[in-house]
Amino acid sequence: MIVHPANQTAFTVACVTLNNQHVAVALYEISQAFLQIIFAVIIFLKDKQVIPICPELLAGMPSPRPPVEIKDARVIRKNGEDVTDAYCSGVQKAMQRAAQQPIDLVILKSRSPTCGVGQRYDGTFTNTFVQQSGLFAEALLQAGYTVKSSDDF
Repeated sequence: MIVHPANQTAFTVACVTLNNQHVAVALYEISQAFLQIIFAVIIFLKDKQVIPICPELLAGMPSPRPPVEIKDARVIRKNGEDVTDAYCSGVQKAMQRAAQQPIDLVILKSRSPTCGVGQRYDGTFTNTFVQQSGLFAEALLQAGYTVKSSDDF
């Protein structure tokens, strides 16, 4: 999610939608700690305009979707299917949307192959992490956006 300072515009990724809207949360890893993060993000966003976006949904992926990880610069499903092109297409569409908004801050889902900020799964499907960002997080950082992980809250 991204927050614009002048008029408090925020841009969120697949986690929370506010401003008299429903709250939509990726509920695939609910734990007490995860709920605390969601609550902290909601409190942070309560007086900001939020613009929801999900590169994976923009790519036409279902929700929920099969797990993917990045291995050797390719986005691979656990069954071995290469879905790199679809994920890159979603990231490109999300970047085009982001460019149309006055954005001050982006808050992304931690450890995601698309949205992980500074850390994501390593591509082995063994819950092992590497110190690298996901595709969308990396694109946003390279474009100069301020990006935070949902874990920062």
